[in-house]
Amino acid sequence: MNTGFELERAERLLKDIRALIYSKPVCVSSFRIKNGAQADAYREDLHEWQVSPSGSVWIGHDQYRWYQTKILIPDTYNHHFVVFQLSTGREGQWDATNPQMLLYVGQKLMQGMDVNHSRFLLTNNAVSGTEYEIAFLAYSGTAGAELVIEARTAILNEEIEALYYDLSNPIEAARLLQKTDPESNRIILKKMTPALDVLDLHMLYSKSFDQSVERARKSLRMEFYTQVRENGPVVSGIGHTHIDVAWLWSVEQTKAKVIRSFATVLKLMEDYPDYKFMSSQPILYQFVKESNPSMYQQIKDRIKEGRWEIDGAMWLEPDCNLPCGESLVRQLLKGHVFMEKEFGIGFDAGGSDRKVSAVIKGTPVYSEEVVWYPKTTADPGYHYNEIVTAFHTAASHMPRVDAIGVSSAGVYVDITIPPDSQRPFRGESKRHLYSCRKRDRRCTNRRSKRR
Repeated sequence: MNTGFELERAERLLKDIRALIYSKPVCVSSFRIKNGAQADAYREDLHEWQVSPSGSVWIGHDQYRWYQTKILIPDTYNHHFVVFQLSTGREGQWDATNPQMLLYVGQKLMQGMDVNHSRFLLTNNAVSGTEYEIAFLAYSGTAGAELVIEARTAILNEEIEALYYDLSNPIEAARLLQKTDPESNRIILKKMTPALDVLDLHMLYSKSFDQSVERARKSLRMEFYTQVRENGPVVSGIGHTHIDVAWLWSVEQTKAKVIRSFATVLKLMEDYPDYKFMSSQPILYQFVKESNPSMYQQIKDRIKEGRWEIDGAMWLEPDCNLPCGESLVRQLLKGHVFMEKEFGIGFDAGGSDRKVSAVIKGTPVYSEEVVWYPKTTADPGYHYNEIVTAFHTAASHMPRVDAIGVSSAGVYVDITIPPDSQRPFRGESKRHLYSCRKRDRRCTNRRSKRR
């Protein structure tokens, strides 16, 4: 097998398949526009807005503009998946400094749109004659580039799109392994070849074409998505968006970015019930709570369902080189208190081992790391005894104990937990923990006397 030729052939077919995902495009001819970021401006009398042809150039730096249009579903779209697509002329560029939009359909917030999220599914069963009112708040970004705002509708060919992604994964893997692991590269291409061979691109969108797409997907599923190597690695993936609170933009822009990003996540969860997402930084949740209470409630509902995972106790993810220790501890405490108050969620110091250090004047004099099993042991006494044992072990290497701290559970003074840090470990009731503490009172009193 000529692996180089086979890989180039596969990549060429993938490019052709991608071009077939959308069909029968209908361009939006014009928009009504209004400069500024006034909330809910799309509810105004739109006749006062300026009419702008689609494709008009907008040169903006850190500016906002509203766009509005109406879309009528034609007869050719009947019973098909139909998407609304948006382009700015900056596709393929860095999304951090390029235009971003907040999309409304029928005056309902739907999702964010940008160079990486350029489409919205209007319907999965179009009815000819149906009218959709589209509005989006566009942010120019900070690149200061010429933006060419264009929109269109198109039929989404779902099976072709599924084939594209089924095929792109092994092709990307083969490309990555071409030089570093030629044998794995050869195996991937060999398994992929039958799917490529059955594709019939002679009469696009015909019955024979659709059948060939179905056969190709079946072959790929069998070779790459059904059979599992028992000795192979297991990789888990979860959605995430990293948002810098203050970097190349203002904090006010960060607040808007959070709404755009989280709206997109909620829409993905609506479209894909098995989709899960993780986001850290409590300050981002505070922004949503202040500016969009309805969205905040939706996030809380997803957290309860176990589909939205909160990670990290720091109020925001800071630079860790310049701040002093007290600053970092305050980040942890503020973040922890917010998460527990708002979501009833606390953070432990580790799920597979516990670490403890004795520190005198900023210098560690003792450290240990012990494997323990908090996830599989429900007894709260086990949790409590393991943690207290770690504290006492570290304390035995010091002349006195001024304070004991855990990055996620708060600060302990005189082996006493302040009210803000009193929370159950791994969902155990506080009553159980208090009874454990009561049983250990003798040890606690002995430690207090040593002080």
